[in-house]
Amino acid sequence: MFVTPSSGPAARFMSYTDLAMPPRPARRDAGGSLPIRAARYCEAVTSACAFGWWLYAPMDAWLLWDGNTIFYSLDGEEYAPLDDSCAFPGMCATLEAKAPVGIEPVGSALFTAMQEPGVVQVSLGVIAATAPGWSLLLRRPVNLPLFGGYDVLEGIVETDTWRAPLFTNLRLTRTHAPVRLHARAPLVQAQPVPQWLYQPAVMDDMRAGTLADMTEADWAEWQARFVEPSSRPLRAKGEYAVASRKRQRSGGCPKGHTAPVT
Repeated sequence: MFVTPSSGPAARFMSYTDLAMPPRPARRDAGGSLPIRAARYCEAVTSACAFGWWLYAPMDAWLLWDGNTIFYSLDGEEYAPLDDSCAFPGMCATLEAKAPVGIEPVGSALFTAMQEPGVVQVSLGVIAATAPGWSLLLRRPVNLPLFGGYDVLEGIVETDTWRAPLFTNLRLTRTHAPVRLHARAPLVQAQPVPQWLYQPAVMDDMRAGTLADMTEADWAEWQARFVEPSSRPLRAKGEYAVASRKRQRSGGCPKGHTAPVT
C-alpha cells in the first residue's frame, strides 16, 4: 500500500550532534549561485534546485588521499590514517543521555573507508523519518558548485523503516592535497520519492520512438508550447515559469494527490 504524507511533516530529521547547519529546505537560487536570469526565468532549473532538503557535514573536516590510504583530520592540522573507520565524536554519550532505558547506546562511525579506492562513507549527523511508502534520494546538491576534490555517490534510502544514522559516500578525485568538508556548505540534497516510482515495473514502462509516434495531443502541445511562442519574437520572458507557477498554485497541496495502490 502506498501512503501519501497527508498529515504531519513530509520528513523529519533528528540530529545526534550539535550541527553548525541543521537540515533545511533547498533554495530555488541554489544558495545564490545561479545566474540572475536563470533564477528569475528558468522554472525548470529553480524547481530542481528547490526539490528537497540540504544536509550538511556534521562538522568541519579534512580528507587526504595519497592514492592508497585515506587520512582524516578534524582541525586541518593533525591527520590520522583511516584504516577502517573512526568513531563519531561524542555520539555514544549523547545516545546514553537521550535514549530510553533498555536501548543500548551504540554509536556510529564518522568516516568509514570503503573497499573501493578513494571512497569514504561520511555520516551526516542525523536520523531521518518519512511516511510509509516514501524514501529519500540522497544526491549531490542540485546545481550547486562543489568545492572540488570529491564526487557524491547517490543512493536511495527507505527512511520509512530505516531509523539509523544517514550517511553518504564520497569518491575522492584528488590525491596528495586535502579535501575540506565545510560544515556550513550543503553536502547532500535529500529528495523525497515514493517507493512505487522506482520499482522495475514503472522503470520498464518506457517506449522509445520517432515523430511517427506523436499523437494529436502531442502535436497540439508542440504547437502551443513551442511553435506559437516562437512566432512572437517580442514575447515576454519566462512564460513557462509563469504558467508552471500558476498550475502549481491552482493544483492544491501535493500531499493530497492520489497515487497508485499496489
